[in-house]
Amino acid sequence: MINRCIDFFKAISDETREKVFELLEGKELPVGEIAAQLKLTQPNVSHHLKILKQCGCVRARREGKNIYYSVDKGGMMGCCGGFFKHFKLKIEKE
Repeated sequence: MINRCIDFFKAISDETREKVFELLEGKELPVGEIAAQLKLTQPNVSHHLKILKQCGCVRARREGKNIYYSVDKGGMMGCCGGFFKHFKLKIEKE
C-alpha cells in the first residue's frame, strides 16, 4: 500500500503532470485537447497521463477513436487515506 502512495506523490510532483491534473479538475478531456491547451505534443501528454492513470489519479474512457481523461477522486482518496493511515500506525508504534 505504501509503495502505491509513494508512486502517487512522485506522479503529482512533476510540474507537467500537475498542470495536466489541474486542467482535468471538474471536467473530462481528450488527449488532443489537453495537448493543445498545454502546448505539448500528444505523445508527451499521453506519457504523463499513463503515469497519472497507473497511480490512480486519473481514469480513462474510450469513445470512438478518442480517449477521455478525468480525475479519479476515488483512486486518490484511497491512496491518500492509505498513506495517512499507514503514517498514523507508524507514529503509534514509536
